[in-house]
Amino acid sequence: MSRSAIKLAAILLAIGMTAACASGGGSGTPRGGPDQAATPQPPAAEGSVVQILNTAPGSVSVTVYMIPEAAGVDTPLGQVESGQTRTFNFAGQPGRYRIRAVGSSGETASDVFQLYRNSQVRWDMSLGRRVQVTGR
Repeated sequence: MSRSAIKLAAILLAIGMTAACASGGGSGTPRGGPDQAATPQPPAAEGSVVQILNTAPGSVSVTVYMIPEAAGVDTPLGQVESGQTRTFNFAGQPGRYRIRAVGSSGETASDVFQLYRNSQVRWDMSLGRRVQVTGR
């Protein structure tokens, strides 16, 4: 094989490899698999998840806050529309908390509960002030 033929083969090989990598062949994603940017990622292992069920009869849209029992800053979690359930990530420190929901008809708060790292907190507002806390 001549020297020019070897150079041409090397150039064609380099072009072919560049095209394969650009088309996703070398990205590590299986062909036909989900796009990593579009796949929702699970919550970080550090932190807790707070689920609010705003499904009480006559409920209104509320803004929900995590309130530390000790002096501290109230942390807004977000809004939960009437009849909806929303889950929020919460990376606050372990301790005793209360959840407060503020809406057009006033405000309500949960009982005080103990939050641990990686807790799953669930407050069904239709069941009153009691909060369920489990590990995850």
